[in-house]
Amino acid sequence: INILIQIKKIKKVVDTKIRLVYTNTERKFFMIVSLDKLKQNSEGRVVKINASGAIRRRFFDMGITPGVILEFRKVAPLGDPIQIKLRGYELSLTKKEAKEIFVEEVNYHD
Repeated sequence: INILIQIKKIKKVVDTKIRLVYTNTERKFFMIVSLDKLKQNSEGRVVKINASGAIRRRFFDMGITPGVILEFRKVAPLGDPIQIKLRGYELSLTKKEAKEIFVEEVNYHD
């Protein structure tokens, strides 16, 4: 019960969603955040694209689709744009565009 209270507090503070995944031996918590809030040099799996119309189509044309793993590479000195790596190439997005893409943080280095 204490962990649920802590999760609710975290959820209110950082304005994210939490996905609970049960495996055979353990429970794992995955934070779902917008791409612009992902930490530098961390990886995420796209779970939702909130954009519609031409912008959504543009994301799909660039290879940003649900399920794809991407790496948040770096941020420009003034904070915009951001650079991500996915499907073997690097791509720059504005912060406004990155806010429309929701990812769950994944860490394969454990």
